[in-house]
Amino acid sequence: MMRVCSSTGLPRDSGPGTRDSQQRKFFCKCRVPSPSPESLLSLSLILAFVSSFSFPYIASAQDLTTPACVRETYGSLASAQRKFRSVVLGQKEASDLPVGSIRYDSAGTAWTKMAANQWDSNDAQEPAMADAEMDGEAEFPAVKGVLETRKTLTSDLLPPLLQAFRAFTYDTRARCLVALASQRRDAPATITVQPIGGIEFTYPRMDGCRIEQPAVSAGGEKNAAHFGEVKTGFCDNVRTALVEHEAKALKFLVAYDASYRSLLQFTGSFQNFMTQLRGPLLFPLWEAYRAMQVFGDQQCFTAQCDE
Repeated sequence: MMRVCSSTGLPRDSGPGTRDSQQRKFFCKCRVPSPSPESLLSLSLILAFVSSFSFPYIASAQDLTTPACVRETYGSLASAQRKFRSVVLGQKEASDLPVGSIRYDSAGTAWTKMAANQWDSNDAQEPAMADAEMDGEAEFPAVKGVLETRKTLTSDLLPPLLQAFRAFTYDTRARCLVALASQRRDAPATITVQPIGGIEFTYPRMDGCRIEQPAVSAGGEKNAAHFGEVKTGFCDNVRTALVEHEAKALKFLVAYDASYRSLLQFTGSFQNFMTQLRGPLLFPLWEAYRAMQVFGDQQCFTAQCDE
């Protein structure tokens, strides 16, 4: 490597050993000569070789999602949310619900109670169902919620509430793992996954998230899945937002439940106090009132006798 020194700005008559000569050595800059055409050609070949392997991974890392995959993933997370709320708030029978209530069946279809003993769905091809049929086709059976427990304090309900919320977080993680595992070509009809720190969950395969799909669907619409890998990274973002939303809602419910139970406890205690101590508390007041009436008829008892 050739070393070229520049002494711009230094005196020309600086002799060796002087201060100017030392400054010249201190400010001496090394300059690398320009690369040769052969080295540039070698560098371009190396970059082309590396890019031939990196470009497929960059293309597959694009956030490519199909409408079917998004729909199935959102539906699975919504089912986990409804399951969690049924554990916390409870699930009543169809006959006990008022008109206008919404219930979901095992396939995730929404049903609305239009009248007494009549449930209709948005799909016009689906016939109406009665209350008994709705209970049989319900997504989750009727169950008593944790917050519906009576004659107990809210502090005693915190362990089952926290356990239900912990199970909800693991359930959402498992559903995202199922969406990710559904991309495999050899994915089975049912997929079993186990989140870190949780138990095993088994859910059906999400066919909309599979990689190998025909270029054109049965309806004639183009399918984007054959252009690259279907990424399900959006599932983690949606899951995180959903868990945070349910955590805030659960915090509000616990605060409201604690206030309501404290008010009921105070009301019951005050009612018992008034019932048991009504005689000892009011009898002396009543006797004093009667005594005031008796002595009020006498002169100079309630007024001065200066007249």
